[in-house]
Amino acid sequence: MQGESVGKEGSTCFSLDNKAVSTVRVGDYGKTSIPNAQVDYYAIHNHPDNAVLSPQDLSIFLKRPHMIGIESIGNSGTSITSIVKVEQSDIQGFSKYVDDFIKETEVNSTVYGNMEVQKLNEICTDLLMKGEDYGFEITIE
Repeated sequence: MQGESVGKEGSTCFSLDNKAVSTVRVGDYGKTSIPNAQVDYYAIHNHPDNAVLSPQDLSIFLKRPHMIGIESIGNSGTSITSIVKVEQSDIQGFSKYVDDFIKETEVNSTVYGNMEVQKLNEICTDLLMKGEDYGFEITIE
């Protein structure tokens, strides 16, 4: 994403044998596109606000059976978060939890959209960490 204007979000995906599944896709803030590939793959994208994986990131990840992991990297390079499916992961259980969270907190509402970044990041961190209760491997750096 070097060379792109501040606020742009980009993504790319790799198969588990390290071959590109998609080219780098660039979109406006929060609007990158991650494909629904038919091979096992890992998705990487940046977050212009340096925040952790969003509820929408988690929802996409959980609904795509071939997406083994998803990672976000803050534009400052100081924050990296990821979630990975492993054998004991309860995909359906966590997917329901995330979907219920999205409905209950109205994450698409203007209230959520205008929330202070630090507070929003705390909420998203708690949601991401809940994935450990469902058997996912979580990394927050």
